[in-house]
Amino acid sequence: MSIEKEKTIDHRMMYEGKLLHVYYDEVDIAGETYRREIVEHPGAAAIIPVTEDREILFVKQYRYPIKQALLEIPAGKLSSGEDPGVCAVRELEEETGCIGTLRKIGIIYTTPGFCNEKIYLYIADHLVYTHQHLDDGEYLDIVKIPLKEVFQMVHEGKITDAKTLSALAIASDILHSMILAVKSTSMTVMPCEVCLSETGIRWQKKMKTLMCMSSILAP
Repeated sequence: MSIEKEKTIDHRMMYEGKLLHVYYDEVDIAGETYRREIVEHPGAAAIIPVTEDREILFVKQYRYPIKQALLEIPAGKLSSGEDPGVCAVRELEEETGCIGTLRKIGIIYTTPGFCNEKIYLYIADHLVYTHQHLDDGEYLDIVKIPLKEVFQMVHEGKITDAKTLSALAIASDILHSMILAVKSTSMTVMPCEVCLSETGIRWQKKMKTLMCMSSILAP
């Protein structure tokens, strides 16, 4: 069966909350009427903040609906008519006390089966610390995790927040290039007198080969 566009017949609000609105719709699909329950969300922005030491700033906060604390990247909802980039800058500073250079890396729809929430994803570097100013009722801890450990934590199931996993997946090439850049810098071979000898030259060549292999095999 081919995909049919659903035409809205009736659109009724069932609940109006501070953050979410719930609607009950009737739609027409190929001449048949069906019901849809929809959660409307204003949208959000989420940011991967990377420090000069190549650590990601996560926030750890308690999520009441699932009754547990999660490690997440900083994020927050859009105000009415707000540009997602402006929202990202605001939320980054509010939650981490940092401002930085932002790059948009993508968008995701979190649960399109019943909700229209759209999250704009960014990565931020060249961070400058200002001050944290959380919203009323918002309590969180900032957790710094080295880049080289983040993906291992994902595989171990220690990071399970959907927007965070999506952002890390989209930005994986950028993040891995940062890891390789750090390794390359830390493994620079300084010239010395022994390198002037024939034995030293052979040893230097071996070291360069090992460094290339390490970069290729790095996760």
